[in-house]
Amino acid sequence: MPENAKIAWFEDDEDTLKYLGAYLERRGHKVIATAKNEEEAEELIDRIIEGELELDAIIMDGRLVKDSKINHGKKYSTILKNHGVETTVIGYSGDPAPWSHIEIDKLGDRTELNQAITDI
Repeated sequence: MPENAKIAWFEDDEDTLKYLGAYLERRGHKVIATAKNEEEAEELIDRIIEGELELDAIIMDGRLVKDSKINHGKKYSTILKNHGVETTVIGYSGDPAPWSHIEIDKLGDRTELNQAITDI
């Protein structure tokens, strides 16, 4: 049960990263890596697969490009799974996230995200 979880976060919305990231850090968690677009996501995926980051959780938005037809969360979580990465993926999206271990609705209460991370 990590009360001081180390997190990688895939999220294109700067305000979400800034304000919700600060909220999580006030609760003892630490966002150690972020990806805000596809290029950064590819680089972060490689770092995770190579074991460069010690992570307790990965928060993943469904779409890293607004109005994209690609479900980036599904794409990247599948790549991680296929490479044997067992870190819990939290789908934090406005869309359903059945590709994740834990689904959190982006429009819901922010305390749900904190609790999901703490309960891993």
